[in-house]
Amino acid sequence: MLLLLQGVSARPGPILVVDASSERLRATVAVLRHGFGPAAVRGTTDPEDAAAWIACERPAVLVTPADTAHASGAALVEELRSRWGPVPVVLTHGPGFNALPPPVVHLPAPVDPVRLRSEVGRWVPGAGAGSIATTLLSDVLALYARAGRTGVLDVRGPARTGSVWFEDGELVHAACGARTGRTALFEVLCWNEGRFAFRGGPAPARSLSGSLPELLAQADAYPALEG
Repeated sequence: MLLLLQGVSARPGPILVVDASSERLRATVAVLRHGFGPAAVRGTTDPEDAAAWIACERPAVLVTPADTAHASGAALVEELRSRWGPVPVVLTHGPGFNALPPPVVHLPAPVDPVRLRSEVGRWVPGAGAGSIATTLLSDVLALYARAGRTGVLDVRGPARTGSVWFEDGELVHAACGARTGRTALFEVLCWNEGRFAFRGGPAPARSLSGSLPELLAQADAYPALEG
């Protein structure tokens, strides 16, 4: 009889994100990959997939929203900790879940991406600024907007730098070289390589109007600029 044994690793593996909302999942995974690198984050909307991963590998941190934790995550956390011990859990969006023993961090909505990275970074060393090649800028913009942030996302491409300013989560200004407003934003969103980082600071002007979904929909139809 042939017995196949599946490898099991006790070393801390990737950050595991479990969220029933695919939109929130994409945004959370994007901002964590921004901070810790693409190989450091794994995400799923299916708790059964997460349970299969947990059976083989100890996550460094479990990140899950409170509504997912209430619906199905409690059993997942119980399975996680019965197998691997007190793995840290970061609960996002919604009221705290008092049934979970520590270590647990609760981040109420709207989730601040900077604080999310900081809390996860208590257990996972950071990898610096994000890479456009591994992270969708649109997802990162959505998470900063949802968190109501004020500041600027600097995007450094191979040839030039673009910047997008937020005011209380609203996109208010973009600049790239001599371009400002929508053309600057759309050009930056067309780049497929480069790095980006967020910093505080007021917008020097106001050149954008409309909601983020409207701007992103217009960007999808915008032709890539040359040169």
